[in-house]
Amino acid sequence: MSNTTDPGWRPMSVTSQWALIPPPPPPPPYNPPAPRPGRPRWLIPLVIIVSVAVVAVGVVTVLRNQRIVAPAAPTPGQAFAWAATIGGSGRDGFNAGAVAGDGTIVAAGETASTDGDFAGGQAGAVVARFSQYGQLMWAHAYGSGNINMFDDVAVRQDGRIVAVGREVTGNSSSALITCLNPGGTLAWSKSLSTSDSGDSRARFTGVAVAGDGSMVVVGEARGGGDFAGAGEGTAVVARFAAGGDLLWAKTLGEAEQVELLDVAVAPDGRIVVSGSTTATSGDFAGGGDFADGTAIAASLTADGEPVWAKPLGSRDTKMTSVAVQDDGTIVGTIVSSSADAGVASLTRDGDITWVSPMGAWKPVPTSQYDGLYGIATGPGSQIVAVGAVATDKASTEADGAVVTRLTSDGIVLWSGVFTSSGFNGVTLTRDGNIVTVGSSCSEYGDFPATKGGCDALVVSIQQ
Repeated sequence: MSNTTDPGWRPMSVTSQWALIPPPPPPPPYNPPAPRPGRPRWLIPLVIIVSVAVVAVGVVTVLRNQRIVAPAAPTPGQAFAWAATIGGSGRDGFNAGAVAGDGTIVAAGETASTDGDFAGGQAGAVVARFSQYGQLMWAHAYGSGNINMFDDVAVRQDGRIVAVGREVTGNSSSALITCLNPGGTLAWSKSLSTSDSGDSRARFTGVAVAGDGSMVVVGEARGGGDFAGAGEGTAVVARFAAGGDLLWAKTLGEAEQVELLDVAVAPDGRIVVSGSTTATSGDFAGGGDFADGTAIAASLTADGEPVWAKPLGSRDTKMTSVAVQDDGTIVGTIVSSSADAGVASLTRDGDITWVSPMGAWKPVPTSQYDGLYGIATGPGSQIVAVGAVATDKASTEADGAVVTRLTSDGIVLWSGVFTSSGFNGVTLTRDGNIVTVGSSCSEYGDFPATKGGCDALVVSIQQ
């Protein structure tokens, strides 16, 4: 296990793993524009009632290292508040986001750019912090010449930021967990491998913070090394103390049978995980030996011992994200190789209460592929799911990012699409506003033109 505890950011050099992306000068005070008429930008189909929401043409504000879209006419019910992008000529994107206690937004993902907003930096995993109005506060990239990326991020009650992903060197990959101070300086970073011989296969895909400040992570670990004694499976669940010490690590299922993609911690301390399984027997049996597995949700004790596991789909499905409501209800997003997606709800004991298939409320009826990759719950038991759709329209019509709000009973309140983009993660503010992250990959559409590749994207939608 490699361990980095450098208390600050070193000047960028060929040996520096952490590179600072200079923040912009302090922005002027934000004054929301007065409402005025605007042209329709996207349509909101409803399951029970049908209405049309008008999203106005944005006023583009260009800041150093950032572009912000501030629409002129908020629409009651679902108002597109702002969108911010950072990027260069490479492919950049955010995979997850979280809202801190002070209302600021933290996003994590990856960058393949060393120019544009990332000029002078290194390609790799990236973490950025934005104000509640979309101004970039700071961004840092973790490079060192390796192929690094962050898959998930969380903010602890003490304000520290925890991001997880992988660090790749040659043909070897290690599971990466990094802790940052609120101002963006490095607190500590650890890279866990399954082998010392250069053929490690490990990765963390999800992180959740428990009430005591400890962090529960899920992912993949093939072999021994830092995960020796964890078991014979390849799907790993681990718990780290607030200071970064590994408390325990365990694998679920047998070799290559279970894949874990996301994790949540319930109010009572239980651990809930989601992913897929190909097992036909045992605790994580999916009911069929399918090539790409069956979607599964599972509940574990605070010590990582299995309580129950529930298959949630037919063949070749995955539960890509999971969240737990205050009453213990579990919700998650499901995708399938047949290009369909949906949202499912389970009781705290694993009984399925409802499934809302995306095919019943497609925001783009002509889409060839529907995918949901992020889910969040918030005030009033509202559920928000995000993802992407691909259409069969002319080549000038790019993929679209989808955001959908549902009731606690699975009824779709509204669903809409932003063109030329895709959403990977979503979180909710304390007052229920939606913050979703992903990438924007076009010079046209609902967001500012990119800088040559795909730009990392943060969008705020007011309720």
